[in-house]
Amino acid sequence: MKIISWNVNGVKSVYEKGFLKIIEGLKADIFCLQEIKAKLDPLKASLIGIKKFDEEGRLLELKFPQFTLINFYAPHGGRKNENIILAGDFNIAHKEIDLARPKENENNTMFTLKEREN
Repeated sequence: MKIISWNVNGVKSVYEKGFLKIIEGLKADIFCLQEIKAKLDPLKASLIGIKKFDEEGRLLELKFPQFTLINFYAPHGGRKNENIILAGDFNIAHKEIDLARPKENENNTMFTLKEREN
């Protein structure tokens, strides 16, 4: 399975640069797109929905039989001097101190030497 995550930084701009041909050529099963903002005329803008959600970050969670996919975008914290804190249980350990039993977990996903080096 091929999953691609792409911050397009404006769907209109990337569309004009051949977005549809690009994604077709990538042959991915799933595309996670972020920052797909686009300017809308006033009529269309009035039909979108809830202003708070139209202007802020996005979270999409899709459940599949084999996995759960979460596509996340948060607005840039520096634009309005906002601090963004993302909290959760990601089950990722970078250093041995991050685990109770690092030796027993050194070959487990999210703690292999290769993953920690990256």
